[in-house]
Amino acid sequence: MNNSGTIVKGNSRLEWIDSLKGISILLVVYYHCIILPYSDPFKSGLFSETIFDSLNYFVAYNLAPLRMPLFFMISGFLVSSSVNRKSWGEVAEKRVFVLLYVFILWSIFQNLSIQLLGSTSTQDGLNNSIYAKSVTDFIKLVVLGSNSLWYLYALVVYFSVTKLLSNHRHLLLLLSACLSMSLMKFKLQFPYKSMAYCYFFFVLGVFYGSSFFSYVNYLSVKRGVITVVVGLLTIVAMKVVNIEINIVKSLIFIFVFTFTVMVLFKYGMKLKALSFMGKRTLPIYIIHRPVLEVALVWLTPLVVNSRLFLENDHILYSFFYPLISTSFCVFVPLIVYKYTSRGFGNYLFSYKR
Repeated sequence: MNNSGTIVKGNSRLEWIDSLKGISILLVVYYHCIILPYSDPFKSGLFSETIFDSLNYFVAYNLAPLRMPLFFMISGFLVSSSVNRKSWGEVAEKRVFVLLYVFILWSIFQNLSIQLLGSTSTQDGLNNSIYAKSVTDFIKLVVLGSNSLWYLYALVVYFSVTKLLSNHRHLLLLLSACLSMSLMKFKLQFPYKSMAYCYFFFVLGVFYGSSFFSYVNYLSVKRGVITVVVGLLTIVAMKVVNIEINIVKSLIFIFVFTFTVMVLFKYGMKLKALSFMGKRTLPIYIIHRPVLEVALVWLTPLVVNSRLFLENDHILYSFFYPLISTSFCVFVPLIVYKYTSRGFGNYLFSYKR
């Protein structure tokens, strides 16, 4: 984006993209910080309504239509040239093999972290490889992409399918939209429901992301604000009549946040903290989960059982918990990445032949 706010192609980095990625990864971490205490293998009497106010879950749940769809739309936009113009030989390693390598490596790390923490599930057959109790189950679930790092697995599948069918973009967009819409009637297990739902946004980013972002960028503030208001009223109206179309909600949320970020950039607010995180989404994404698990098993009980916590202070605790836990689970991966991303440590996040 140049000084006038115009979208720039080529080697120039689109800084507003980093800010949007920063928003997405913050929402992902925030969501996990809110729901994981209620989930196996961490669920216990410790985490009750007296500790976590329902508002936290309400906010995390209602931002779900934005969180991963925005992430995948940006991912699609950033690989559009690889899909449309480059050969398989030019992009296969970076777009497929490296992602699979990171996916498998950190799937192993996450499973080991659970074993070392001594956390065991009370449910049999959790559909997540990081909780697998045998090597066979672990391999099976990793091959199927069924674990907490499913975003990386989905990117490989999305990229491969989209590149193979890149000459049929309109049909691909239609079919992916139908797939997303069909989830209103059919239920899928984790993480396949999210994979099926988000593919539409990846395809949208690949083939129409440039047009979408250009359109939002050139909107006047007045028209943009009107569009935002109409979109939000549409979401409210769907809620009132009990007809919620998630794909519409996601598109509205994506527009609202994209327009807001672009306007802030035009008025000189560069959102440097968000951009900083947006450039480092990979280490935050793959490391924050083990960090949160350590906190839940070791640190949180110490805080709750100390004199710092009283049962009648649960509202205060609920107010500060999302901010503190999300900040902690972003800060630690950034520190780890800073001191391990040089030399041999690079192999934690990529590899070079």
